[in-house]
Amino acid sequence: MKDLVLPPAAASETRESVAAAAGLSLNDVRRILRQAARMKRGRIQRAYLVMRDGESTIVPTHIMTTAEMRAKAKSHMAMAHGLMEHAAELEQLANAIDAIAGEEESDE
Repeated sequence: MKDLVLPPAAASETRESVAAAAGLSLNDVRRILRQAARMKRGRIQRAYLVMRDGESTIVPTHIMTTAEMRAKAKSHMAMAHGLMEHAAELEQLANAIDAIAGEEESDE
């Protein structure tokens, strides 16, 4: 599947001109815009920091490529996995401290 890039739309541009510039049908643009509007209720940001031409660049979400979106999602998943491991380690440490504290209390 080819990467989809919607060009940034100027205030004066119509959906028809955006569709033509992106090589999409007007219905496709409408579906994409409806999906984006639904997702804005979630955690989708207005822009993301992505690598372009070897440089970190802040890119508005509506002009990110699907490959950039997937790379950002993969990065978030890796961070989430690391955070889950970190949380488990903290829980183990807290349990170990509680166990040691319990032993000391029973020694008294």
